[in-house]
Amino acid sequence: MALITVDNQVAEKIRNLAGTLDMTDGELLRKIFIDKDLSSKQTQTPSPKTKVPVLRHNKNLKEHDLIDPILYVLHTHGGSAQKSFVDNILFSRYQAVFNQPYYKEYVAHGVPRWKHFIAWAKEAAKQKYSYIKHPSESGRGIWELTDKGKEYCEKKFNYIET
Repeated sequence: MALITVDNQVAEKIRNLAGTLDMTDGELLRKIFIDKDLSSKQTQTPSPKTKVPVLRHNKNLKEHDLIDPILYVLHTHGGSAQKSFVDNILFSRYQAVFNQPYYKEYVAHGVPRWKHFIAWAKEAAKQKYSYIKHPSESGRGIWELTDKGKEYCEKKFNYIET
């Protein structure tokens, strides 16, 4: 086993993200650099000029409302990510909504409503808008932006102040 040295700020970020995803630090780093092979992809860090999608905090949330947050996660993580990673990031980001009893209820196939909504939103992004690739192109359990999805994200989430 090799040891690496990182500054305290980086170590804290790794620990926090790993904890959010219920992983060890090593598992997180393996997912980032080995399993997803992000070493060959450019991971995009949100800039101060990036628009972050916001969710409404009520029961009237629809699956469609989650399309932009899903696309944002994919866009800011190199254009693709595992389904479980997207679920965890969205749950972490929108805990105030998803921790409400309505979203914690189990629905079809024993899945919490919030996860069900994310899955349906991904399907709409794929089938209705062609923003996400079919699993036959990206791999089972991997959500990847199409060229149309990348173009949409560039316009929607990045802007230049004039």
